[in-house]
Amino acid sequence: MVVRPIKIIILLFLVALFALPVQACFGPKLFLGLPDDARGQVLSSLVAIYVKEKTGTETERVKLSGKDALDEIKADKIDFGFTAMADDTTTLLLNIEGLPLLASGPRIVNDLQFTTVVPALQRLQRILKPEHIDLILQDVENGALPMAAARRFLMQQRWI
Repeated sequence: MVVRPIKIIILLFLVALFALPVQACFGPKLFLGLPDDARGQVLSSLVAIYVKEKTGTETERVKLSGKDALDEIKADKIDFGFTAMADDTTTLLLNIEGLPLLASGPRIVNDLQFTTVVPALQRLQRILKPEHIDLILQDVENGALPMAAARRFLMQQRWI
């Protein structure tokens, strides 16, 4: 008679024990440099949302506070960021005429967790135009937050 309640307690303990590792599982995360200017914030918001929606990869935006994105990539403080020019140590992920370049360190290109990020950004490069950024900037100047304006634009265009 005492055996049955002990079996139930042991079974519940085992279920709880095996369920705990599942709760601690979070997806891969990339770190994107967040420039100080409104245009840079719109671009980084657009990229962060697009990458999350198309690949499931979380992108944490890290304030650059006036620092150069290339220097932060080389110092392994961020994975990618917008810059005026790239060098040999970085990979270009977005190269749209009239917009800053999106440069990346080796993690996005070499890490198997992020194999879908580069193809997603290549698709974004084919459809994104500087005029689109200007439209989102107008929304931000009218009081919208960069993330909200970028999400609204992406949904209106049916890109996400």
